[in-house]
Amino acid sequence: MRYPAARFTFTWSGARDRWLVGMDGSPATTADGNRMAAATVVVQYVKVRESAFRDFLGNNSPYTETVGSGRRRCCATGGPTT
Repeated sequence: MRYPAARFTFTWSGARDRWLVGMDGSPATTADGNRMAAATVVVQYVKVRESAFRDFLGNNSPYTETVGSGRRRCCATGGPTT
């Protein structure tokens, strides 16, 4: 099952000492126009499955299993770690 509605990227900025956030190929910004940035990024590889819920068009709303154990990647100050 795939839900390719959005793609996020994280690019290290030594000048800002932060990971710059991108969404769908463009810089992600806050409501007041500032570039989104994070000191730490954690990526979870999770199972996504159909749920019992539907949207108003009848499309399934996915259920993402985020509790338990599994693969992850942590990117802290200066670069990725495992």
